[in-house]
Amino acid sequence: MAGRTLSPTTMSNGALVTNSLVPEPHYRVVQIFGQPHFQRRGESKPEKTDHLQKAIKKKTETKKTQQRTQKKKSKKKEEEEERER
Repeated sequence: MAGRTLSPTTMSNGALVTNSLVPEPHYRVVQIFGQPHFQRRGESKPEKTDHLQKAIKKKTETKKTQQRTQKKKSKKKEEEEERER
């Protein structure tokens, strides 16, 4: 490698690298709900912030309420059909 110049390359985190033997960064950027979040190497799940946990909770709550209203609607339909008979 002596006398050979390495062309600069860009790493995944946007850092400019001139030597190919530079170790990878200790974290990576992960997209969750369209927002970038940092994930440490070796972790299976990224660290969740408060606003992210709130968003997940809100999403599951709305899903549950939709299921409940759907059940109520189907029950009412069944009762009306029985009344008609």
